[in-house]
Amino acid sequence: MAEARPPHGEATAIVRELTAPVTVPGGLDLKRAIDDPEFHALLERHIAPDAPVLFEVPGGGFVGAMAGPFHGPPGYLAGWREWLQAWEEFRIEEKELITAGELDVALVVTVTGRLRGSDAIVQQPGGAVYTVASGQVVKIQQFLDESQARAAAGLT
Repeated sequence: MAEARPPHGEATAIVRELTAPVTVPGGLDLKRAIDDPEFHALLERHIAPDAPVLFEVPGGGFVGAMAGPFHGPPGYLAGWREWLQAWEEFRIEEKELITAGELDVALVVTVTGRLRGSDAIVQQPGGAVYTVASGQVVKIQQFLDESQARAAAGLT
């Protein structure tokens, strides 16, 4: 049976609500949000239990030695906890939310962080592609590179 496709605007509305914490001034302090019960509830409400949560690099594969793929809200949290181990500070701030086709929504962000043991601030563009079906996010692809996120969403 084919997955129910959301109306074009519904996919964007679902992703908008899920990513609302990155639209606040200064973005989302992911190091704090990862342990916030309200953030967990947001993930539970919008991410399907079996949704793959991927941390991807150009050319395929996963970021560094990450264990992935991860699945559903617990996988989202586990993947981000693993990634955040190396960081003293890590913020995500939305630059643009783009509807990309019937099912995909791309989130283009600026990532700002400071690695443990360093005083240097790292800032770079990044992104994610959310695939929505049957009223939930059924796949999340996260990228360290904005152009890779745009390509994955079919925007380039």
